[in-house]
Amino acid sequence: MNTLQILGGAVIAASALAMLTACSSADESVTVLNVGGTRIAVSSDSNEGSDAQFVGRLIQDEHGCWGVETDDETYTIVWPAGTTLDEDGVRTASLPDVLALGETLEASGGEIIEGAFPNLEDACSTPVIQIWSVTGS
Repeated sequence: MNTLQILGGAVIAASALAMLTACSSADESVTVLNVGGTRIAVSSDSNEGSDAQFVGRLIQDEHGCWGVETDDETYTIVWPAGTTLDEDGVRTASLPDVLALGETLEASGGEIIEGAFPNLEDACSTPVIQIWSVTGS
């Protein structure tokens, strides 16, 4: 085996490790809050995401996970940092009102990162969308 083959193998192994670390780090930046069987995922990252705007209806799946149903798809939500959950619903830092199931959610920064939240995707029944700001209900 020559030096080039060994170096090539080391680069491939390092790249694979970096990809695994990148995939698991997103899951680690999410805290799941559970109140009476209702679950929401909250990001610990306060970075701003994209400016994508979306509107959908707040739903709860059969696993208790809160999500949003749009015209095209249903997603489990990773809420912005600072979001809380209580018996009345979800409270975000950007919107003083309580958000309840069935209400319309207006949000920005919607980013779908397939495979970035494997633990959350396994626990809930829909793809995950991370939002950075709730702009209305």
